[in-house]
Amino acid sequence: MTLLRVPPPLPKAVDLKRTYDAIVVGSGAAGGMAAHVLTSHGLDVLLLEAGKQLDTTAELKSLEWPYDHPRRGDMPYTSHALRGAEYALRKPPYASKDSPWKTVQSYVQGWNGSDYSKNILVNEKEHPYTGTNYAWVRARVLGGKTNIWGRLALRLSDYDFKGKSHDGWGEDWPISYTDIEPYYDKVDLYLGISGHPEGLAHLPDSKFQRATRLNAAEVMLRQSMAKSGKVLTPYRAGVTTDGLKHNKFRSRCFGRGACNRRAGGCDIHAAFDSPTGLIYPALETGHLIVRTGSVAREVTVDPATGKARGVSFVDAATGEIMEARAKAVVVGASTLESARLLLNSKSAPHPNGIGNSSGHVGHNFCEHVMGPGVDGFVKDLVGKPRTLDDGRPGGFYVPRFRNLEDKQKDFVREHRPRGQGQVGRPRPALRLQVRRQREEDGRGHGHHGARDLRRGRHRGRGPRPAHPHRRLVDPRAGHRAHGQRPQDVRPDPAPAVARREEPFRRGRQQPRERVLPESDLDHHGPGLAVV
Repeated sequence: MTLLRVPPPLPKAVDLKRTYDAIVVGSGAAGGMAAHVLTSHGLDVLLLEAGKQLDTTAELKSLEWPYDHPRRGDMPYTSHALRGAEYALRKPPYASKDSPWKTVQSYVQGWNGSDYSKNILVNEKEHPYTGTNYAWVRARVLGGKTNIWGRLALRLSDYDFKGKSHDGWGEDWPISYTDIEPYYDKVDLYLGISGHPEGLAHLPDSKFQRATRLNAAEVMLRQSMAKSGKVLTPYRAGVTTDGLKHNKFRSRCFGRGACNRRAGGCDIHAAFDSPTGLIYPALETGHLIVRTGSVAREVTVDPATGKARGVSFVDAATGEIMEARAKAVVVGASTLESARLLLNSKSAPHPNGIGNSSGHVGHNFCEHVMGPGVDGFVKDLVGKPRTLDDGRPGGFYVPRFRNLEDKQKDFVREHRPRGQGQVGRPRPALRLQVRRQREEDGRGHGHHGARDLRRGRHRGRGPRPAHPHRRLVDPRAGHRAHGQRPQDVRPDPAPAVARREEPFRRGRQQPRERVLPESDLDHHGPGLAVV
């Protein structure tokens, strides 16, 4: 498959002697949208990004086959992804300078295909943080975490905005769904959202493009849940499936990528990311200037008026402190970084930081809650032909079904499961998760043992045992998108399995038994942060 690559517009030089109409701090979902809207109205904008500009089109390689990568997508042995137990039991910073690892990154790098996103997420040794235990995921590149986000794109409803009116808990928002519905519509039409309309008041429909098909296992679950009045709908993703005529930097989804074999991201940019969806079109207006490697340190204030006059920032390469000036400043540097920037921006008019007269900036932080997952085995699919289930941006989503008409005292509000059905690894299965499933690779040896096998490690001497779930595929066989034909698959070599079960021959050391407990906090620790 040949895809047309459109390079980004050439950058313009930054002039720190002029006063811009606006300065935007951060280039992710918030900062990118602010820069795009302002430039579309003819304002001259300077966008400051702490990280570098990375060519994710060349970085992510979603069409690369696993056998074309020396470690099937895994990071090298010199790199380490933090685990849930480390977040829970240790105090930050989580990566000391004398750490034996060359790079230490957040738990996201423990997901599939981590080597493709290693240059997107920060090295915790170079960017340490202190405070309470918290699993902080940071991506210091142009576009931020939109380069690897999970693609789930939902609308809030009045069950969210007017929660107190519904169940008596918390406070109602000062806005309602009808107030922001027109803006939802604009975003959907501009960025592209795939999904299926269900007509639910508690999960409003978007302006959908073509939905991703449910597979056989998911259709069976949808039919079963419908009997009890519950809805299972195709994954609502920020992915354009029909294409966008107004954006030449993004391609429609072909359903051919390794969506399930990557930590995230899309190198043809069918999945929304801020650079191709917002920043590059804004650059073409001629009203946007982007300066990467610019770490904002404070919002400067005019002492006479008490209003923002610009941003003081540090050049990441030279360490030089500079100031850019503008008539207005937009802070969109992610939740924690934005709060920290406001708190650091102290002056005589704002002794506690900008916007912090109430003292609430940096407090009352609501974490992205993750929960447990379950696996189901669909016996009716045993022996059925294999299906192509990879290449989808997601599987299914189940809208809330509790505390809608009824009121339950023992459980307030909701939960919203999501998951996917898939064939193989090692059997036809239906996976259901509350937020994110646990990695399933290699359950036959236990989580840690299988990971060691995948990375080429084998405790003890002697021949390396064969992975019980891995199939050997001839690279010369006919290509199919992330699946194999039965005739392309050779069975696991039996002698290798037998050698693992039998004692080693004389002269070879007997491997020692080693049990590694797997924490139930394996992928995520407690979430609480005050900045």
